[in-house]
Amino acid sequence: MIDTDKYTGHTEGPWTLSEEYAYELFVYAGDVRLAKMDYSSRSLNPYQLTEDVNAQLIADAPLLLEEVKRLCEYYTTTLERVKTEKNLKLWEKAEAKRLREAIADIANNMEAADDSYMSGFIEDLRKVIE
Repeated sequence: MIDTDKYTGHTEGPWTLSEEYAYELFVYAGDVRLAKMDYSSRSLNPYQLTEDVNAQLIADAPLLLEEVKRLCEYYTTTLERVKTEKNLKLWEKAEAKRLREAIADIANNMEAADDSYMSGFIEDLRKVIE
């Protein structure tokens, strides 16, 4: 994952693009100029489109950073929920196993006591644990 802490203290967005001259593109945060992109003879520059897209990517950096932070938080929250649900299911399985063993012990003890009048109840107990 990206360590977003390294961006702490960055200039808050929104950032905007401003073309003040035919060969210069500026990135602003309010009235503060953050970056300048120069290209000589812009109308003749075969890389103009790429440079414009790069400038837009730079301008969108605060939005992208917020989205990364949101997704990291979502991932962390989801991972914790899954871990909690998995642990709960494991606990439920262990508890069910413990209860089946306890019921089996009760049935075995009743059978050992040779209480014939309890045979139906013992059968029912054995069905519960199957």
